[in-house]
Parts: sequence; C-alpha cells; structure tokens
Amino acid sequence: MRVKGKYEYKYLALNLKASVVKRFRSFAKKMASSQSEALEKMIDFFEWHGFKPNDRFVDSILEEIRKNRKRTEANIAILRDIEITQTKPNNAMLLSLFGESIKQERPIRREKKTFQKRI
Repeated sequence: MRVKGKYEYKYLALNLKASVVKRFRSFAKKMASSQSEALEKMIDFFEWHGFKPNDRFVDSILEEIRKNRKRTEANIAILRDIEITQTKPNNAMLLSLFGESIKQERPIRREKKTFQKRI
C-alpha cells in the first residue's frame, strides 16, 4: 500500500486470525504509537533477553534472576577481598604513621567538624 508522499517505506501483509489482530491492536494502542512500532519493540524485547516464545516465561525469568544473583555474589566477593587485602592494611599503615593506636575490634569513626562562618 502506498500513498503519494505519505510513507517512505513499504508495507507487507500477514495472515492472522481476527481475534489475534483485535488483541494486538488493543495492545499496540496501549504501548506504542503504531502497530509496527509495538511489534518491533516486542521482537527487540525477546531478542535482547534471549527469551523464546515457546518456553515458559517463569522459568526464563528465574534463570535470569539466578544469573544476576551469581554476578552480585561474585562482585561482593571481589569487594570483600579488596577490603581485606588492600584497604585495611593501608588504613593500618596510615594510622601507625600518624601515631594513632590501631584497634581491630572497633571500626574507625570520624569526628564531625563544625565550621563557623567568618563574618
């Protein structure tokens, strides 16, 4: 279908059940400005997340949650290792350089300094 000067792209037809078309049109009105845009966004979603329409969606989501949890736990382990091997020894060396006693039981608290405005 081509109208002079209105569209720069070509249209193709698909044969779909009438009930599916009605359902898709109502969905497209809610989600996007055009039906083509809605369908394109749906396809992008499935491709980006690696979901397959025939698979159960719940299983795919649970698998993604497990992957994210493993990544998060790996990041936490890396941060803890950095804290143990780098931050605490460096902090202890700095405190010993400045002549303060090191206490492993209590965390270091910084005192809040109040600044007075000069007039």
